[in-house]
Amino acid sequence: MYDVAISTACPQLDNLVCDTVDTGQQCLAHLKKTNAGRAVIICLDALKTTAPTDAPATPEGAPRLVDLVTAKDPKFKAAFYHVLRDTLVAKDLTQANRIAFGNGSGKRWRVVTLDGKLIDSSGTMSGGGTRVARGLMSSKLTSTDEISEEAVARLEKDTAHAEAELEQHTGNRSEIQAELRRLQSELPKLEMRITKLEMDCIKDLQGKILEVGGVRLRTQQAKVKDLKAMVEHANNRLTKAEVGRAKAERDTSKHDKTLQKAIAELEVLEGELSDLEGKVNGNSSETEAMKDTVDQARMALEEQKDRLQDIQERRKEKLKIMNVFQLKQTELKQQREKAEAALAQSAANVRHWTEKQSSLKLNVIEDDEMDEEELERREAAQVLKQYSATEFEDFDAELTKAEVAKLEEDQERASPDLGVLKEYAQREAEFMARAADLEATTRARDEAKQLLEDLNQQRLEEFMWGFQIISGKLKEMYQMITLGGNAELELVDSLDPFSEGIIFSVMPPKKSWKNISNLSGGEKTLSSLALVFALHAFKPTPLYFMDEIDAALDFRNVSIIGNYIKDRTKNAQFIIISLRNNMFELSRRLVGIYKTSNCTKSIAVDNTELNEVTS
Repeated sequence: MYDVAISTACPQLDNLVCDTVDTGQQCLAHLKKTNAGRAVIICLDALKTTAPTDAPATPEGAPRLVDLVTAKDPKFKAAFYHVLRDTLVAKDLTQANRIAFGNGSGKRWRVVTLDGKLIDSSGTMSGGGTRVARGLMSSKLTSTDEISEEAVARLEKDTAHAEAELEQHTGNRSEIQAELRRLQSELPKLEMRITKLEMDCIKDLQGKILEVGGVRLRTQQAKVKDLKAMVEHANNRLTKAEVGRAKAERDTSKHDKTLQKAIAELEVLEGELSDLEGKVNGNSSETEAMKDTVDQARMALEEQKDRLQDIQERRKEKLKIMNVFQLKQTELKQQREKAEAALAQSAANVRHWTEKQSSLKLNVIEDDEMDEEELERREAAQVLKQYSATEFEDFDAELTKAEVAKLEEDQERASPDLGVLKEYAQREAEFMARAADLEATTRARDEAKQLLEDLNQQRLEEFMWGFQIISGKLKEMYQMITLGGNAELELVDSLDPFSEGIIFSVMPPKKSWKNISNLSGGEKTLSSLALVFALHAFKPTPLYFMDEIDAALDFRNVSIIGNYIKDRTKNAQFIIISLRNNMFELSRRLVGIYKTSNCTKSIAVDNTELNEVTS
């Protein structure tokens, strides 16, 4: 009677119950070791709540589920109360609503009906439906006291028998695996034979069909083939025409605006032209006079140019003569300076020897025995000889030569410090080496700088070349995908495209230009795919991974993207995760992912059509 009610209100009836936490841990370890699955274990010694001995007062005298359960052992009563609490049982949903919400006591009760409808204390209602939970209370486990020694012996015997069978099956398994490998190696040959037989059968059937239909059937098939080609060609032309029409409409609108602006500017220019014509007509006489003046000025200018050229040539000749005189003047000046220096030195020598001569004096030694003749001679000798200018000049020259000889002799006896010259030579060599190193370093720096500039220029040229190709392909791809839209790539800084990046602008069909960040989810997807396809056209990649690219697209756009990707699989492989049938039905191979028994599995299917097999 209460089976449905307690099965609905207490899904924890499948939990295991043990006495202590240690026992529970041992049970979990055993489950993990034997890989027996998962289980929830209730440890009696860890329960913080115990079943109350006295039942509380309930609305309308509704019984508690825990009071309706008769435990085999009273110690399990706490486990039942732990999962059931004060859940009440009502006959139907009306009584359950009264008990749960309208009892007037202010306390909310958890109530379950006999037919499996549950009202939680929070007000949530669940249960009902075509299938209800039942039978959880009927599950019984054999008590440990009832297991006899005969049962244990029987189980041990069964275990030994099972182990023997396991060993036998293990031995057979290797033989079966070898046979399986052999059969798998023969499988491709059999598949090829089957395919060949199928193709032969198809060819035979086609031949029989042609024999039955005759010329009329072949004629109709040719007409059908031609009609299909015409329809496909018409569809392609229609698509191109729609794209061209949309582009022509945009160009027409743009040209109309340009034409209106040009007309307005033309009107302004016509007004200005009229004013200028009036001024020109009013000043015609002045214009003629000015023309004559200009002609005269031009003639005078030509004459002055000729005169200027002659003057410049004469100036060059004068400059050459002046340079010659300047050189001669410099040489004469140097000779004069040398002569003045020699004259100054000679004058200094004259002054020196004149002073020395004036200081000379003869001392007379008186001698009583000296006769008068000797005395007169000595008195006459006290007076120095007076030389003439010519004699003085000769005497001075001889004295200068003697001094020069003496100075040369002193110089020869002197010992010069040659270490200074060696140090100077060493420092000069170091300076020249440092100068050579500096020149080499400067030259290497200039070469590296020039190489860097060349590489930067090469990078810029290659980037702009690829950028132009990708931008053109992007426009083409977006127009093909959206049947009328437009997309552009623009440089933020045209002088340095690597500093600020690019801007991706999109104009969806019948809308204005927008940045890609301001588009909807589907429009962003189409724009991104157009850019991916443009990059693929510029530099194809052999493998692409795409995760639910069609999630935000409608049926039409999914079909367009799917067919385009299928066409691109000629030179690339696309691995696409998709939940849309009009996308994955176009694939060559399907890999399905599913989950059973908490284990993820996969299955692969070759989605090859019959016409591809026959071809």
